[in-house]
Amino acid sequence: MTPAFLCVAWTLDAFDPRGGDAARKSYASFIDEGLPRPELVAEIEGSPPALGGAEFLREWQPVAARAACDSTPKAQRFLARPDLPALFAGCTHREERNRLIRLAHERYGFTQHEIAMHLGLHPSTVSLLVRDARANDPGRQAPADTPRTQRFET
Repeated sequence: MTPAFLCVAWTLDAFDPRGGDAARKSYASFIDEGLPRPELVAEIEGSPPALGGAEFLREWQPVAARAACDSTPKAQRFLARPDLPALFAGCTHREERNRLIRLAHERYGFTQHEIAMHLGLHPSTVSLLVRDARANDPGRQAPADTPRTQRFET
């Protein structure tokens, strides 16, 4: 029996999309076989949360999205996300850059700090751009009197 706090759907779906006992048996067999080569352990440590090429990641993106729950680590939820250089490739206009900043942050889960470091911007600049884009989004309700910057009195 799986505890309620443990999200195993994503892992089991990788072994058998039908789930249930077939997925559990496939997973148990995989664990019993162990790692085929000791040098693979060194390769795995510090690598992305999935082993495989870009094609593999593209195929598994829908599986990861379907099975993701709040407790799924961010690195697993965003297995097939583009990297920042690919996302911003060919971007030459400020408006497009700002749209991509919000996309990178909200859809692909990059932190504002990661985006800022990639673009050579200050993190607070990225934070303001994301906040302003949210405030100007007609699909979101934001207070009309929200100031662009907030000053703190000492």
